[in-house]
Amino acid sequence: MAIQKIVVIGSTNVHHVTPEFTPSSLVQAFAGQDLPINTMFGGDIDMQMHIIDAAAATGVTRFMPHQFGHKHIEQRDPKECSQVRRTVQALPFMVSAQNHLRYLACKRVGRAVACIIEHWDELKITTSTPAVPLHQPTCRECTVGNYDVEECTRKGEARTAKGFPDSGMFLLDRSILYDELLNASGPFISKSANRVLGLSAESVNEIVQNASHDPNHHGKPGCGCSA
Repeated sequence: MAIQKIVVIGSTNVHHVTPEFTPSSLVQAFAGQDLPINTMFGGDIDMQMHIIDAAAATGVTRFMPHQFGHKHIEQRDPKECSQVRRTVQALPFMVSAQNHLRYLACKRVGRAVACIIEHWDELKITTSTPAVPLHQPTCRECTVGNYDVEECTRKGEARTAKGFPDSGMFLLDRSILYDELLNASGPFISKSANRVLGLSAESVNEIVQNASHDPNHHGKPGCGCSA
């Protein structure tokens, strides 16, 4: 089982904390820190909100929850005077309409997070632009279409009516991604945050090496991908 941790960035160092995720333990972990980064995955929306609320109650000025989903990084509006105090960072796997896979390895995520911290005041992150989810990590038979729009909508409404709002919303979100008329994946094909973050594009060789390394070393001690 993966260890669930909080990464906290103080004024001079970075360290990991493994709290019990009770209100008191979270407050203790967040207190006095510049930027807590939650690496706990899974759970439900209530758990993630519980962690975010604890960070807000502690008074931290910056916080990254573990909510790697369909978000998009955009430049901050120069006219916007208020600072983003809490933000969600998400680096999704994406497949464009042309079937080009954008694979993000753990090392790449780490570099992107570091760049986001360096450019914190230049960025804002919104949930207004959906992304096309990765159907198969192996990049086999990755397709985008609208053939499931009606089915997803029907099942989503049915599950919501039965008292399962989380799965219902998931299916309704998917119906939006499948709808070609909405072109929800368009901005992810035409826009990139690499320029804003000062990142160079990943090379094909780097992508292949990371994609091959992770499954071959998964679960082996002494390797980061065993986590």
